This record gives sequence, structure tokens and C-alpha cells, in this order.
Amino acid sequence: MAKFSFRVLHALSLITLCASAAVSGRSKLPLPAPLGSYSVGTTSLEMIDHSRMDPYASTPQPRAIMVSLFYPTTDTHKPFAPYLPAKLAAIADQYLGLPAGFIESIQPQAHLNARLEEIPDIPIILFSPGLGAAREEYTILFEGLASYGYLVIAMDHTYDAVLVEFLDGTIVLGSPDINGDAQSIDVRTKDSSFVIDQLSNKTFITQIPGIVHRTFKESKIAMFGHSLGGTTTLSVLEADKRVLGGVSLDGPIFGAEEELGINKPFLMFGRDNHTRCNDPAWAEVWKHLTGWKAEITLAKTTHFTFTDIGAVFTEAGLIDSLDPGRSMYGSIDQVRATVAEITYLKAFFDFVLKRGKDTMFRHSDPAFPEITIV
Repeated sequence: MAKFSFRVLHALSLITLCASAAVSGRSKLPLPAPLGSYSVGTTSLEMIDHSRMDPYASTPQPRAIMVSLFYPTTDTHKPFAPYLPAKLAAIADQYLGLPAGFIESIQPQAHLNARLEEIPDIPIILFSPGLGAAREEYTILFEGLASYGYLVIAMDHTYDAVLVEFLDGTIVLGSPDINGDAQSIDVRTKDSSFVIDQLSNKTFITQIPGIVHRTFKESKIAMFGHSLGGTTTLSVLEADKRVLGGVSLDGPIFGAEEELGINKPFLMFGRDNHTRCNDPAWAEVWKHLTGWKAEITLAKTTHFTFTDIGAVFTEAGLIDSLDPGRSMYGSIDQVRATVAEITYLKAFFDFVLKRGKDTMFRHSDPAFPEITIV
């Protein structure tokens, strides 16, 4: 399987001149404002799993991963967070062939290190990115969900993600040898369960701004992922009883589908015309989902519409230069796509974690004609 981000990175490298004009013409490229009732805070934390050695590291060492938390806050006097840490942003500009300062110009809506709002039994959503992708590429989705009262924990899978910066400034590059095989799914699954373990670890919890005495409920956890992250979500649902339901955003399914036996809620959210009707692997998985299940598609989209990239370049006025035939991101309005994605993700997580209704997955919503229930 080709690395998820490398195809995107190649496309981005084609727009250097256009991006230069955008950077010189504006100071910031704001991400779409979240639509929920809460403002959003964010912080990044490092986790070290001393029970596992990292199978990808060149020297023996415990498995270490970075996570970003997005959460509701009223602590809006804190500055907005950067899209990437400064050092990583500069490297990313160079790596992508973009002008210096382009990544830095992207402005999230979350406040850096703001206090987590005191919401009793706050529901938690875990996220796994695509193969080769960085967690930051999905910031719009995280901010949107957090604005509705969710704590979103987004992981980077070290050596799988294209670039990861740790708190001490160490930057780890992705390995081209990781290809989405059974080992990588196993590592990702164990990363996910380890992150959940830390929700009862007081040393970890007290690193979250605003928390002094608090624990999180293991009965309030769900998960989603894009591409290989969707496959990871399916694996975690089977392996970890604490995760109550999951969503695959256009995820490939491969391996021993016939061995699956998942009775938890699962949503298959595909790009335009990617359904179990034309993907035999999806059809096989569907047969082995014995709990609540639904499948929807988002019209005029591609695999990459589920990332921030199309919306960012729409805001920069570059989408037509980047993708004149819209083969990379689809012809849908990119910001509108993020609204639809967040709305249906929220509906699913409300159903699983807040005892909400599943009406949006049973009956078409005239407010979202671009969504098809399969």
C-alpha cells in the first residue's frame, strides 16, 4: 500500500509559486470556525510505554508516541495554537517544497494550553490517522467535535507518521518500510489501548491543563480513524472492550475479514461512490458486523477530502491551482465537506456516548443532500 501522505505531499509540492503569493498576501490562513457552543482548547503530550519496545526504532527503546488533546474550554484568553510546532513547521515547508512560513500561516481555532472545561463524565473520542499522515492534518475535525463537548485524543503513530516532534524537540521521520501490514495494525492497536490506559494514570491526567483531581470514565470512549486509521479503529474495537463504537473514514479493509466478530456500533463513512456495493472487502466486513451498523457516503469527494488540506487551500485561494480537475480533493466545496463530516461524526458519537438517536443514519436529512445512506 502506498503511503497515504506521500501522494498528498507530492501534490502540494506542485504549488510552490501559488503558495508564495498567498503567504506574501496574507498573514494567516484561519481554519473554519467550529460550530458547537464551546470554545476549544488544545495541548500536546508525550506518552512512553515502558511495557513495549519500539519495533521500528534503530536502537532498543520503549515505544513513545505523541498525542494532541482537543477539548471544550472557556479559557479563551490563551493564544491560538500553531498548526505545527515552529521547528516542525519549518521542516515541513522545506520537505513539501513550500515557501518558508506557509505552514506557520495556518491558524487553528483552538487555544493553546487552555483549561479543560469541567464537564462531568466528559465523553472521549480517540483518533488514528492514515498511513504516513500526521495527526495535525485533521485539526478541523478535532476542533469541530471538541466544540460540541467532546475530549478528542489524536495520536501520531511514531515512524508511521511522516513527521513527529516530541516535547524535547526531537523529530522522528516516518519509515518508508511501514506499509500497513499486519504488524503495523498490531502496533497501532497497541498504541491505542496504551493511550486509553493513561486515562486512569494520574501522572498523565494532571498534565492536562485545568485538571487537579479528576478521572475519566472508561464507559465513555469511542474511536474513529481515516484510511488506515479506520482499519485501526476496527482492530481496536475487536481488541479493547473499553471502546464502545467506531467510525472508519474511507478506510481500506484487508486481512482476515472473515474472522471478525464485532457487535459494537460501527459507521462506514466513504468517499463518493465508495461503498460495500463496489468494495468486496467492505462487503465482507459488513457481514461480520453483528451490532448496530450504518454506511454513508459524501458526494463529490475523494479519499483526501477527509483531511484539512482541501479546506486550507480553499481558504488560501489555491484550490483551483492545486487541483484544477478536482481529482485530488473532489468538486464539493471543501469547507462544506468539513461541516458534513463533523455533523455526521457528532451524530454517531452522540448516539454511542450520549444516548442520542440514530435518525440521521436511517433517514436522509434534507440539510445534507450530499450525504447518501447506503
